[in-house]
Amino acid sequence: MIDPIDGTRAFISGMPTWGILLGLVAEGRPLVGVMHQPFTGETWYAAAGSGARLRVRGHEQPLRCRADASLGDAVLYSTHPSMFGEPLGARYEALATRCRCSAGRRLLRVRAGGAGRIDLMVDAGLAPYDILPLVPIIEKRAAR
Repeated sequence: MIDPIDGTRAFISGMPTWGILLGLVAEGRPLVGVMHQPFTGETWYAAAGSGARLRVRGHEQPLRCRADASLGDAVLYSTHPSMFGEPLGARYEALATRCRCSAGRRLLRVRAGGAGRIDLMVDAGLAPYDILPLVPIIEKRAAR
């Protein structure tokens, strides 16, 4: 599975928040995932049998997540809350108001690339090629 320009609108408008997604799916199961952001030089990747890693200009580190995060402590990102429409907009707002940082708390967090520290990413209208390459990366990260 290949998405040569994930974030087409960002790419067209000259924003650095676009990337390349590569994924290997076998028997309906995502096995390998790569997300590369050429502008920032960041590459996230994972494969079956290994952990998820981040490589930035030749330096690598394992990806980790918080083991003790609650929804009230969560940082929520989305491309933009207006993308949801109804009835998803109301559901998004209900979720956002329960999170520590989100549009529902009057602090809009817009996806902006980089090795950020977020807990939830919620978007609408995604295709399989937008999601499947990321599944191994998310599943293989370690709790810290």
